[in-house]
Amino acid sequence: MPPQGDITKPEALDTLPGFKVELLRLSDMATEGSWISIAKDPKGRLLLGANRKQPISPITIKDGQIAKAEMLKLPLSEVMGMLFAFDSLYVNGHGKGPDGRELFGLWRCTSSKGGDDFDKVELLREWPGGGNDHGAHTILLNPDKKHLNVLCGNFVEVPKDLLPTSPHRNYADDLVLPRAEDGNGFGAGHKPPGGFVVRMDPDGNNCELIASGQRNTYGVAFNRDGELFGFDSDMEWDWGTPWYRPVRVYHVTSGADHVVRATFAVDIHALSAEENKKSAYADAGVKAQPYDIPLRALIARDVDGLLMAGRCISGDFIAHASYPVTGNAVAMGEAAGAAAVVAARTKAMPHDVPWSEVQAVIEKVRKPA
Repeated sequence: MPPQGDITKPEALDTLPGFKVELLRLSDMATEGSWISIAKDPKGRLLLGANRKQPISPITIKDGQIAKAEMLKLPLSEVMGMLFAFDSLYVNGHGKGPDGRELFGLWRCTSSKGGDDFDKVELLREWPGGGNDHGAHTILLNPDKKHLNVLCGNFVEVPKDLLPTSPHRNYADDLVLPRAEDGNGFGAGHKPPGGFVVRMDPDGNNCELIASGQRNTYGVAFNRDGELFGFDSDMEWDWGTPWYRPVRVYHVTSGADHVVRATFAVDIHALSAEENKKSAYADAGVKAQPYDIPLRALIARDVDGLLMAGRCISGDFIAHASYPVTGNAVAMGEAAGAAAVVAARTKAMPHDVPWSEVQAVIEKVRKPA
C-alpha cells in the first residue's frame, strides 16, 4: 500500500474470531511503487507486484516481521497476477513482445541457474484489453496440477483460439429492452461474456473457457474440493439503482449444467387446512428470485437409468411450489430427452453423461431445419 494519506489501522478491520490483523510494511513509493498483486515463491517469500514501470518486490518474513526486502530484475510491470508453477514464474503484466511492441500478456519467466536470475522471459499469449483495472488478474494452478487458470476482467477480449471442448460456450445478451450504455461511457461497447476464467496448459495453449458472467473479479480461489470461488462487485456509480447488486462472494459450480432458469413465485395451495380457509395461495414467507435448475436434479439418485422432469424432479417442499409450471417442465423434458439420447448412444448411465454432449443435442434440436 502507498504511504501517502491516511493508513487504515489494523484494529479497524473486521475479522473472524481468533484472527488478528497486523501492519507489517508500507511500500516505498520511490522504489517499490503501489502494490496491486501478491504471490508466494518457492522460498516462502511474498512477491508483491506493482503498477506500470514499477518492480516486483520479494519480501522475506521471519518471526512475524519483515526480515528482508528485495527487487526482481524483470522487464515486466503493471503486474496484476503471479504464480510459481512448473519451475516457472508466470506473470500477467505489461512488457514488450518479440516484435518490440508494448502489450499486456501472460509471460513465463525461467532461470537457467535455478535462482532469481530469470534470464528467459517469454510471451505465452497476449491479453487484448488486459491492462488497467478491468484487465487480466489472477493466475491459479488447476487442482489437477497440470493446467493454469487465468481470471480476466470484463474489458479483456475472449481468446479467439478457444477449443470447441470448452465447458462453457453459450453466452449472449439477455435483454428485454435495447441496451443502455453507461452515461459516462465507461465500459460502453463491451458485450458478454463479461469477466471470465480460462484454463490452459503450461505453455499457454489449448485454451478453454470454463466460466464467465463476472464483472471485474480480482481474485478467485479453489476450495479443498476443487470448486472455484470469487468476489465481485457492481459499478459504484450504479449504487441505488434497481439493477445494482451488492458486493458478493460467488461460487462457480463445477459442471454448471443448468437446463432452465425458473422465475415463477412460490405458490403453495394448502400450507395448512386452517390457512387454506383464508386463502388458496401462500408463499410461506419466501420471496423467490430467478434460479437455475441443473440437469443433476433430473437424474434419479437410487435408480440407474431413470430421468425425470416437471413435478417429479428432486426438490424440497418450497421449491416444488415454484418450479413445476409448464414453461419449466418443457425445458426440463427437453433436457431429459437429450440426456437419454446421449446415454443410449454411448451405452452410459445418465449420471455419467457429460453435460457438453447433452447441450450439443439440445442445440441441434433447436436449430431451424
